[in-house]
Amino acid sequence: MKSLICVKIDLNFKRNTIIRLFRVPVMKTLSCREAGFDCDYVVKGETEEEIFKNGAEHATKDHGMKPEEITPQFKEKLRGLIRNS
Repeated sequence: MKSLICVKIDLNFKRNTIIRLFRVPVMKTLSCREAGFDCDYVVKGETEEEIFKNGAEHATKDHGMKPEEITPQFKEKLRGLIRNS
């Protein structure tokens, strides 16, 4: 899982400075509309694999696509539309 490392600094002007490190997961998204469908659904996942899995479930359930229509070529077209958010 990719994550963004964030730093939070709490300044205590009397004595100490406290630094806290924490991770924030980087979510990936894919807009169904940007993929060419008349649909406002946004596929979400932490990895490209998760995006493709969730997107395939949506496409077959809500757009009537057959699993065999979700080819490597189709995925490659979609890969360029995946955004980090």
